[in-house]
Amino acid sequence: MKYTRYDLKRKNSDGIRFAAVFVGILILAFLIGSIVSRIVYRNDKPDTVNSVDTSKTNDKGNDKTAVNGGTVKFIALQGGMYKIKENADETKNKLAEYGNPFMISEQDKGTRVLLGIFTEEEAGKRVKELGDKNISPSKMTFEVNNNSECMAEISAIIDANLKVLTALMDKTAQSYKTEALKNYCENQKSVDKSSANYSELNELKEYIKNLPPELTKEKAAENYVFIYNILKKVTNK
Repeated sequence: MKYTRYDLKRKNSDGIRFAAVFVGILILAFLIGSIVSRIVYRNDKPDTVNSVDTSKTNDKGNDKTAVNGGTVKFIALQGGMYKIKENADETKNKLAEYGNPFMISEQDKGTRVLLGIFTEEEAGKRVKELGDKNISPSKMTFEVNNNSECMAEISAIIDANLKVLTALMDKTAQSYKTEALKNYCENQKSVDKSSANYSELNELKEYIKNLPPELTKEKAAENYVFIYNILKKVTNK
């Protein structure tokens, strides 16, 4: 009579090995899935720029902006000043490749064509980038003296607004959700109504309050013009 021999130890060993391989496959599949999802997320750039870092514009989050008596510089990069409108339009169209240019008309002087308004640090970066493309913009410097709570708030809010506009210069950005900017502006505490430039501060806050939920590239020029005029007012007194 023939007997069939079963190797129980071997069978158990094979079962354990199979289970270990199966678990290993599951873990590997999970890791690969995580890596792929991260790659897709990074490459899938959204059309909407929806965040801005305003933490550096306020010393204590939602508390009053710090008054340090220092001077903050905002720099407008100018492509040229033209008496003939067609020449201004031509320069604006050329600069459109590098951002969201805007124009300022000045009586008896002509039309200024500007690429944008920037913080001093950001302006330096832009000038270098443009220089690499053989474009040499001139600079208009606005010096805001933070010698009062009112002026400190004005410079902080302008700084936050310019972060939005700078983000919109990215070619992949189509619009910016303004909720964070509006909340930041609203959380600034009231200042003394007798302060110099109090009316300009209120004008600035009201303008931001009435911005649409999303600021598009097409509206960037209008925003720049407003900031330009505010800066002219507060630095010419």
